Amino acid sequence: MKLPELYNAVNVALDKQADPKEFEIFTRHCHEIAALTTWAPGVIDPEGKAAEFNMRLEVKARALHEQRPHPLLAELHDALMDLRTAIKQHDEDLLPSAWPD
Repeated sequence: MKLPELYNAVNVALDKQADPKEFEIFTRHCHEIAALTTWAPGVIDPEGKAAEFNMRLEVKARALHEQRPHPLLAELHDALMDLRTAIKQHDEDLLPSAWPD
């Protein structure tokens, strides 16, 4: 699953307040994509659009968790946060200022 597909699927699932078991699948995909970020040949999110959408999903997941607490929903929230962090770190590592003089 590619990043835009994941974001769209999570967004739909959160909007329809899917069965929390469905969130377990998305959590796994978040972890898989986060692990692959180090292999990306270039900047993943040059305009910050993925980070912005990711944060909106985190907010939705937290709000839904407050309505219907479930550990799988909390895990999805954390996995989304970890994914956003992995992408940000990868992109920052590619900046010229990240390299020693």
